[in-house]
Amino acid sequence: MSTKDSIIQLSQHCFDTLQALLSDAQWQQCANLCIAYSGGLDSSVLLRAAVELRDKGLLGDCILKAIHVNHGLSDLADSWQEHCKAQCQQLGVEFFSQKVSLDDATIKSAGGLEAAARTARYQVFAQFMVGGDILLQAHHQDDQAETLLLRLMRGAGPKGLASIPSIRSLSVGLLARPLLDVPRRLLEQCAEELNLTWVEDPSNQDSRIDRNFLRNQVLPLLQERWPGFQERWAASSRLCAESEAQLQHYQEKQLAVCDWRAERLGFSLCLQRLADLSRSEQFQLIRACIERIGLTMPSRAFLEELDEQLLRPKREDSEALLHSGACSFACHQGRLYYWPQGEMPTVLPASWATSTPLDLGEGWQLLAEEVALDESGLWLPESVELLRRDSFKRAKPEGRRHSQTIKKLLQEVRLEAWLRPHVPFIAWQGQLLAVADLWVEQDASAYCQSVAGARYCRVVWRHLG
Repeated sequence: MSTKDSIIQLSQHCFDTLQALLSDAQWQQCANLCIAYSGGLDSSVLLRAAVELRDKGLLGDCILKAIHVNHGLSDLADSWQEHCKAQCQQLGVEFFSQKVSLDDATIKSAGGLEAAARTARYQVFAQFMVGGDILLQAHHQDDQAETLLLRLMRGAGPKGLASIPSIRSLSVGLLARPLLDVPRRLLEQCAEELNLTWVEDPSNQDSRIDRNFLRNQVLPLLQERWPGFQERWAASSRLCAESEAQLQHYQEKQLAVCDWRAERLGFSLCLQRLADLSRSEQFQLIRACIERIGLTMPSRAFLEELDEQLLRPKREDSEALLHSGACSFACHQGRLYYWPQGEMPTVLPASWATSTPLDLGEGWQLLAEEVALDESGLWLPESVELLRRDSFKRAKPEGRRHSQTIKKLLQEVRLEAWLRPHVPFIAWQGQLLAVADLWVEQDASAYCQSVAGARYCRVVWRHLG
């Protein structure tokens, strides 16, 4: 195979794979084809394949860009960045780079240095992408094998064993990996035939890192005993991905059956319909719900406690509030609620300038939207007082003949018990005007309609998560 034939075949493989992964509309929306370019062998070969496609006119109007992330974790990091810049200048590829800083707190919260670096990379990628852009990464068949084995060691299920996805959303665009079915030895062969230069990270030889241990010690033994095992493992990963896709389709139907819906904070499921499912189906569905909001999966032990405390029919009126470490669960009005743990309002200032949305902490906001006079609302002065629940014993919402206790009224509007201590009571000169967006007090507008600067508004109390 000649040098030209080598890159032509690899670039054509990339193009054919992308054609299969992307719709015509996605191609048309793509203004920039971005390469995640570390400067290593894999991404260097991918960059050359993309350049070949560009030079043959197969990228259409897409502009080819390379994005390099300088993690600053090696003394050589700046020289790697300069190498990448020089290569892109030589190839006529637009080059973008970003330095990131990984402090101890960031590493700890991410669960380790490798995870923190990965998170930082994707944040940089997202920063340089605009709507419809496609980012290509050079993960290959050997990477799939490493990932599969790592996830087996962590006890992953079908989704984890599906390993690295070939395409997924990323920020306002897409992330695609056109080399997942290409063994690394073919990339090495291509790099040698093209006389490419690339950077080598010395840390790749550190077998204290799990992935390096597999790459340097375990997988070579497997290759010696079972040549070509990576291709068979990749087939297993694809089967797992198909099974996971079927499971997700089934879970979408189950979520509809269980009347899954968004709430003021988090989401909820109908307890009675959830009870009609088997215990295993319940646990799977709850895991799917938690995954939807991007939180860590709960342990089996926690799910069993959840079953005992909240899921069983006799417990549907339980006042228990359970925390998995990432997610909170509680029952209310025959429904199971869940939300990111700790996301309750933390701030309640003494006053509020109603022309400006007010940040109440943890994603909560209080705002006043101007509405037409024939809509439901009230007159709000430029500044109002904010008080807590214990400031008032009774209230009289619009349309009521008699006042009621605050406790009774909060129950009537069906506000979840865990939110009641955080409700902002809106007042002016000590007179109650409204309780968040739950109700407007009787004759509230009469108190403020003639106040200079007052606006006719609808109050909104919401969580932006």
